[in-house]
Amino acid sequence: MRAFAVFEGGLTRAMGLASLVPWVPMLVWLTIWIGSFEAHGLALGYAALLASTTTVCLAFDVYDLWRWVRAEREIRSGSTTVTPRAGVDRITPSVQPRIGSRQEIVKQGLVQGHDITALVRDASQILLTDTHLHLVVGDILNTQDVDAAMAGQDAVICSLGTGVTFKHVTLFSDGTLHLLDAMRKHAVRRIVCITGIGAGDSRGHGGFFYDRVVGPTLLHTIYQDKDRQEELLRHSDRDWVIVRPGMLTNDAAIGKYRVLLDLTGITAGKIARADVAAFVLQQLTSDDFLRKTPLLTY
Repeated sequence: MRAFAVFEGGLTRAMGLASLVPWVPMLVWLTIWIGSFEAHGLALGYAALLASTTTVCLAFDVYDLWRWVRAEREIRSGSTTVTPRAGVDRITPSVQPRIGSRQEIVKQGLVQGHDITALVRDASQILLTDTHLHLVVGDILNTQDVDAAMAGQDAVICSLGTGVTFKHVTLFSDGTLHLLDAMRKHAVRRIVCITGIGAGDSRGHGGFFYDRVVGPTLLHTIYQDKDRQEELLRHSDRDWVIVRPGMLTNDAAIGKYRVLLDLTGITAGKIARADVAAFVLQQLTSDDFLRKTPLLTY
C-alpha cells in the first residue's frame, strides 16, 4: 500500500509554559515567607522542602522552553511515500516533526518492509537514512507539492502540528483540505489522521489542568482548527480514521494500550509515540475503526 502521511508537532516542550504561570508566583511568595519572621518550626521545614522541589521542577520546565524557543521542537511539514517490497504494501508519510510520531511511523514502516517517500520542508530534518526512504522537499500547504506526492499512493497518514500560538490557525484544515482534494484526484481512498485529546467530542477528557488551563489558554486556536480538520474528514467521501492519542511521550512501546470509542467517565493518560505509530500503521489495512475516532491511552 502507498500512503501519503503528514506529520508536524511542537507542543510537548511548550507545555512547560503552563507550569510557569501558577508556580513562579507561588515560589516567589514562599521565598519571601521563608525569609520572614513568620516562618518557624515544621511550617518552615515544609515550606523549604516545597520551595526546593518547585525550583527543581521549574528548572526542567525552563530548560524545555529554552529548547522550544530555539526551535528544537517537533515541527516539520511534508509527506512520505511507501512502496511495498517482498509482498508488503506501500505507505507514504508526509513528515513534519524532527522527532516523534513521524519518526516512529517512518521507522516502523521501514521495518515492516515499506518503501517510504517523505515530502519535507527540509531534508536535514529527517534523522533516518535507508535505501527505501526517499525524501522530497515540499510543503503540505502547497497544493502542487501535495499533488505530486499523492500520485501513485494508496493511503494517507496525516499528523499535523504547530507550536503554541494565539493567532488564528488554519494549518490543520488547509493541509487536510489539500490532502482530500489530491486524494480524490488520484483515487486514493484511505486516510488515517492523528489529531489529539481535546479535538471534537474528546474535549473535556484530558484531566482538570489540561481541560481548564492548558486547553483554553495555550491550545485554544489550535484545537479550533483541529475541530475544523475533523469535520472536513467526517463529511468527506474518503475512508477515514481519526486517531486521538492522549499525552504523548518518547517512551518505548509496550504494545498494550486502551482503544476507546465511548469516552464516558474517561480521562486520557499518557501513551508512547511508538505505540501510536504502530496503531496508525495498522489502520492502513484494518477496517476495525473505519469512520471512527478512537482515543489511545494507557
